[in-house]
Amino acid sequence: METESVWERKSSVAYYTFISILLSLVLMGCAPQAFKQAHEVNTVESYDQFLKKYGSNKELASKAIIKKEKAWFTHSKEEDTIDAYDEYLSEYPDGIYYKEAKKLIETLQFVNFKEGNTIEAYNKYLSEYPDGKYYNISPQIV
Repeated sequence: METESVWERKSSVAYYTFISILLSLVLMGCAPQAFKQAHEVNTVESYDQFLKKYGSNKELASKAIIKKEKAWFTHSKEEDTIDAYDEYLSEYPDGIYYKEAKKLIETLQFVNFKEGNTIEAYNKYLSEYPDGKYYNISPQIV
């Protein structure tokens, strides 16, 4: 049985270290192009895919996280439903667009209550938003 010499072990470690570094450089070199592609598609899914593959690239990963949140909020605004904003808030409870999402939900709630056109609907709005944006408007309509 042959034993591996110290030189052979060092060579082996050096070889695998070199391969690891080379692979890292190749992957890091691909990250900017992959980020550009994710940005062009500009969806939550495209940023998720980027982060899954290149999340170790801290600079681009932090940009992708911010852009992912913006894409999520943009999608919520396109849907413009209470459920869509609630999903955004569920995913990003401390998100950049938290206040805006809450205001949009309040507006949609008021529209829903206004369409009910009943005193009960307005009272429900007022009980949920006692200091809300439409507090002074709703009593005038009723």
